[in-house]
Amino acid sequence: MELGLFTCGYQYTNIESAFTDAAAFGYDFIELWGGRPHAWAPDMDAGRIAQLWELSARYAVPICVYTPEHNGYPYNYMLGDERQWEDCMRYLARSMEVSSQLGASRTLISVGHGGHTEPAQRRARLLRSLRRLASEARQAGHNLHQQIASGAAVNTRLTQSRHTGGLSVVNTCRNIYCITLLHRNVSGTTTIRTLLPDHLTGSLTVRTGLYISYRTKE
Repeated sequence: MELGLFTCGYQYTNIESAFTDAAAFGYDFIELWGGRPHAWAPDMDAGRIAQLWELSARYAVPICVYTPEHNGYPYNYMLGDERQWEDCMRYLARSMEVSSQLGASRTLISVGHGGHTEPAQRRARLLRSLRRLASEARQAGHNLHQQIASGAAVNTRLTQSRHTGGLSVVNTCRNIYCITLLHRNVSGTTTIRTLLPDHLTGSLTVRTGLYISYRTKE
């Protein structure tokens, strides 16, 4: 079992503080959030990548997962016209390149929001998107992981079982299960738990004390 720290919760502070905490609290790895100001894929030139490599080496915490910011603004592969969809595909392909350059073993993507389109249209668009991204991953020799959880039904209006069944046609894209914990002492909300299947084993990414994502090992 491995524990990793997801850096999304550090987006309003210096990225070094995430590495400092990961080292201080004994995390095994970093799941790097791919958003501004830290690691948005279009910003990731050689200098920024070198800076993150240096932090990883200095604090002895590897970057094992890269999670690009998407499915909100400005990217959502489940909605928009053809030009917007193509732009999102190029962005996520670039994200996989960045992930490889950072030395991360995988890129984690999530399910886009299908809005109020018809269920058949949502499913077709989801599978089309995943086939394209799986093809990009194969060509790059990279591991692409698809996060599925209770949110999958909300975002695509598909049941999780149907969503998982659809992913069986995309061999490169692996399924990731998640736990969501909202702690009263941190968020001031009632605790909500999304439980994992009992038979799964693997590693966890602790998302800054609020979100814990479960991922199977490669």
